[in-house]
Amino acid sequence: METKVKNSKEIENLRNENDAESSSRTCILVLGMHRSGTSAITRVLNFMGAALPQNILGANEGNETGHWEPENLLELHDELLSELDSSWDDWQAIDLNKLSDDRYLNYKKRLQTLIKQEYKDAKLFVLKDPRICLLLPFYSELLEEINVEIKIVAQFRNPLDVMDSLQTRDEMLSSDAALLWLQYVLCSEKSSRNFKRVFVKYDDVLNDWRTCHGVIVSSLDVDWLYTLEEIEDQVDQFISPKHCHHSHKDEEVLFDPLLRQWVGEAYNALLVLQKKPNSDNAQKRLDEIAEEFEKAAPMLVQIKKSLSHFYKQQISEGEQQIAQKDNVIAEKQQQIVQKDNVIAEKQQQIVQKDNVIAEKQQQIVQKDDVIAEREQQIIKKDKFINELRYEYQIELEKQRDLFLYSKCWKITKPLRISSNFLKHITRRM
Repeated sequence: METKVKNSKEIENLRNENDAESSSRTCILVLGMHRSGTSAITRVLNFMGAALPQNILGANEGNETGHWEPENLLELHDELLSELDSSWDDWQAIDLNKLSDDRYLNYKKRLQTLIKQEYKDAKLFVLKDPRICLLLPFYSELLEEINVEIKIVAQFRNPLDVMDSLQTRDEMLSSDAALLWLQYVLCSEKSSRNFKRVFVKYDDVLNDWRTCHGVIVSSLDVDWLYTLEEIEDQVDQFISPKHCHHSHKDEEVLFDPLLRQWVGEAYNALLVLQKKPNSDNAQKRLDEIAEEFEKAAPMLVQIKKSLSHFYKQQISEGEQQIAQKDNVIAEKQQQIVQKDNVIAEKQQQIVQKDNVIAEKQQQIVQKDDVIAEREQQIIKKDKFINELRYEYQIELEKQRDLFLYSKCWKITKPLRISSNFLKHITRRM
């Protein structure tokens, strides 16, 4: 990032405006790439006694335990980056010289006013927004003018974890996330060399925050309000590895072909700076990487534009194909609807016929019942007739017997014999 340098008279005037203010105050400036655990270390520093801003950006889906940074400041940073044709997720270097003198001074005044409003008269406060990594020279100037001393806690995290987190939260491409991590690291490290600083690894905060606490206390020369014993219960409740959703081993960075060079070596340099914050060898290598990155940036930008154009073209063609297939699907669905209507109509006809059949079957059942009833009646009549016939037969036989044994039958017996004899003689003649 190129810094816009103001003339000495301008700076002296600004300093004179703040001479009446309170004596020097201390700002613990938390630097670190997005998704690097800067929120966690900011809250720990607050437990140690550094004041938080009045208007804090709270917890959300992307950060369950809170951001602990001034919400209004984020909006102003985004406005500034936008005026510089940049944004928080742009890995290209920013140039403050794009601002006119009036706009430069305007942003400085607004940031100074906002910091005064957010932190009031706090002698020790913590300020955190990852975007400050890109704006540290600007912050150095504006905080100095209001008699605020800067001390740096540089939080860093395995770039693979950061890339995974950005992919999950923002659907960012791995290549863009890697270069963004590199830009934030290079800018914040180089711009913080003139300040008392300490490098803290996010994994160490989660797994052994007490050791991190000791390193911070011994490195920054700050009169902290609370001791370790006074805050450890609160920090133990706040810090939890369960809030870390992505975790890679350090050596995995070197196994990844995308990260092996610039990003991998920059990460190794940070691990060295963690033990020796002003290691000449680490700073030298980071400067070499920054120089190589700066030289390659135009080509990388062009490659990104070409790829972006290619991807957009592919997406456009894909969307056209999808639209065509959607039309075919819509046509097929319409045919299906029509066939469903035909089927529904046929089913309705079947239902109607089933109703007719059911009605006929009901009529048959009713007729069968009538027939069965008639048959029952016939059976009853047949029984009655048989009973009458039997009674008649009995009566007939009774009458015959009475007749056969009657006097008349006995008296006429000779006549019957004669009659039968004459009939016999007549047949033979």
